[in-house]
Amino acid sequence: MFGIIQPWSYVPHGFLPLTEHMTFFERVYNTYTSLRTDLDREFRYFPKMDVLVQKYFGHLPIKFPSTSEMNRNLSAILINNYTPLGAAGPTTDNMINVGGMHIYPPKALPSDLQQFLDEAEHGAIYFSLGSQVQSKDMPIEKLRLFLNVFGQLNQRVLWKFENDSLPDLPSNVMVKKWLPQSDILAHPNVRVFISHGGLFGSQEAVYHAVPVLGMPFYCDQHLNLRKAENNGYAIMLDFHTLTVEQLKNSLQQLVHNNTYRDNIKRFSSIFRDRPMGPR
Repeated sequence: MFGIIQPWSYVPHGFLPLTEHMTFFERVYNTYTSLRTDLDREFRYFPKMDVLVQKYFGHLPIKFPSTSEMNRNLSAILINNYTPLGAAGPTTDNMINVGGMHIYPPKALPSDLQQFLDEAEHGAIYFSLGSQVQSKDMPIEKLRLFLNVFGQLNQRVLWKFENDSLPDLPSNVMVKKWLPQSDILAHPNVRVFISHGGLFGSQEAVYHAVPVLGMPFYCDQHLNLRKAENNGYAIMLDFHTLTVEQLKNSLQQLVHNNTYRDNIKRFSSIFRDRPMGPR
């Protein structure tokens, strides 16, 4: 886009768990994946888009350019990123960073959530895997693992769980089908965010300075959590091989080791410090 070629030697592909500090073999893998993505976009994705353009707009009296031509003739692009927190790479002044524009000042929480968090004497943990990966679809052994660990904690746990009820729920755990995530993360008693590493949630965690326990599943989640871990405010675990000891020890680290909170406070300050807001 805009004639800028991203140097694959140090700009990681968006779906790979790499940083700009890659080994030789990581650079080879990054180059292969990036090249394949570019070829797929040019020779598979764009032609399919051209078919749709002709299907829905072909009857109009004007001739539409091809998707590839439109892609090369952009006036500006809004990027869900904020440069000081992103990877180094070439840019131009018409590539506009709007990372965090979805974050608004926190609203009042529903009374039951407000009371649950206000009375969390030892702090609270917020757990959500987003809208596409749903907690209700976990294997039963993983559900038991989380409930086992949560029941051993002094902290309260607020869990976005997509069923009405969860059997054998510990007394310190509350589940809801839907939760106002950013407003919850803004609560001063929230100590840890258990997340899948989606970009919006990652930005909200940084904005509200809440350390992250991440379990990535696909796409950019690995990259987002790798950055967070390298920046010192997150711990990344593998959901598929997760054990009781790993989960419990990681949560204890994030709650009691102030280094994680100090690091994310520093990055939160950078994220908020802008000449003008993203909106």
